[in-house]
Amino acid sequence: MLYLSRIEDLTLTDTVNMGIPELKYIESVPAILQQSGISLKQKYFKEIIDISPEIGFLKIDIEKCLNEGVILHVLERIKDKYLFSFHSNNLLLSSNQGTLNDKLIKLKILAEKFNLLNISMSATWSVLKGIPAVDFLPFPYNEKNLNIISDNVMRIQDYLSRQILIENPMSYFEFKGNISEPEFFMRMVERTGCSLLLNLNNIYANSINHNFNPKNYVDIISDNIIKEIHISGHTKAKVNGKEKIIDISNNKISKEVWELYSYTILEKGCIPTLVKWDYNLPEFSELLAEVNKCNEILKLNSYRNAA
Repeated sequence: MLYLSRIEDLTLTDTVNMGIPELKYIESVPAILQQSGISLKQKYFKEIIDISPEIGFLKIDIEKCLNEGVILHVLERIKDKYLFSFHSNNLLLSSNQGTLNDKLIKLKILAEKFNLLNISMSATWSVLKGIPAVDFLPFPYNEKNLNIISDNVMRIQDYLSRQILIENPMSYFEFKGNISEPEFFMRMVERTGCSLLLNLNNIYANSINHNFNPKNYVDIISDNIIKEIHISGHTKAKVNGKEKIIDISNNKISKEVWELYSYTILEKGCIPTLVKWDYNLPEFSELLAEVNKCNEILKLNSYRNAA
């Protein structure tokens, strides 16, 4: 099986030299599976509105959307051109005190107003006894927490009257648990009927931080429950003499994450993908260059499956 290792140099014309039949445009493949998405950032409002670049979808942070009126104004202007994927980092999925009802009420109004690809949420805890944590933190993978999160997911889905996606977290340390992370999410999907947002940067980062093979994690996850993928850059740091990956999404995607993404797409098929860049934002042209690398992988897999 072909796995791409020189993503930055790959073009569709290269595929002839790889032994793949001459590629032709395949109309039957939906555009969303050949064009990756980006996060909607204020820095790029002008380009998005004026140029309307060919982007598969736009990721919208729910918290910013609820608190900043300018984003809602932009969404109104572009809602006929793009699909939106709403994401929340702070709906307290792992809290035994339930989810934030006021935020859910506002989210349901937005979900009914706009054409949404997905609604996704991070599986982390970020509040302890009412005090916000400085980062999104992991939790033990055990039956108790599986019950808590599953109950919260079902409550949210019932209220929104739609399926939601749950994102696998990134962690710098691990709690002791009796369920592996991929098994935990597989069981949660089986219980609740939700699907997964597979964050490959988080999987790669955790593989370095906790010493496991990231491809083995991907292999455990069933193909049909992954409805969105996120890939992003990261930062490396030394912690107690050991190299750790810090999830900042502030630079280009690493070679290792590109390779894991190529492996995932070739194994699981084309899946709507977000090229995530949240901080130290580049010029729009540099971001689109990363988007185009992603699109090449998606298109290559589309052609391969249709050959």
